[in-house]
Amino acid sequence: MTFSNVEIARVRDYWNGRPCNIRHSTAPVGTNEYFDEVEARKYFVEYHIPGFAEFERWRGKKVLEIGCGIGTDTVNFARAGAQVTTVDLSEKSMELARKRAAVFGVEERIRFCPGNAEQLSSFVPPGAVRFDLFLRCNSPHAESGRGAGAASEVQWPGNNRQNHGLSPSVLESRLDSGHGGQGSILETARRGGEKL
Repeated sequence: MTFSNVEIARVRDYWNGRPCNIRHSTAPVGTNEYFDEVEARKYFVEYHIPGFAEFERWRGKKVLEIGCGIGTDTVNFARAGAQVTTVDLSEKSMELARKRAAVFGVEERIRFCPGNAEQLSSFVPPGAVRFDLFLRCNSPHAESGRGAGAASEVQWPGNNRQNHGLSPSVLESRLDSGHGGQGSILETARRGGEKL
């Protein structure tokens, strides 16, 4: 079975039942300690993310993130000074991402859009916002082209278009690790409009 054959409701139910990285801490869910432990473990296991994401690089820029999960990368972009619009299919994940933003005092830098990335234009109207970075993480619908097509309707300024996303093939070809395609990876797929 391919992802294109899976109903969105099943995907939503899966991530609502077990938001990504939710078990990365034994501290009470939603506390500062919990989110710190989740981040430490996430970036220990997925050590490549901070280097690919370059959080500080996006200070003062607009970031569109598809598949925010419980908001680890989202909050780091906001802490670095980016304005983030984030989309996630899972209401439970989005609830925890909002809580994380509040715990770290960056909720005013983040616009949360719960919903299906395949219908991105229904909550991020084409041309309404110009994004400097498009980030997708753990979003097979974005990888399959269903969400990526919707994201292509969003406006990007000049040569600053960046496209990052989940791709096990990139993991194999660009990282020398035994990660085996599990979890998320940020892949630079375009820089300045040119394929890498």
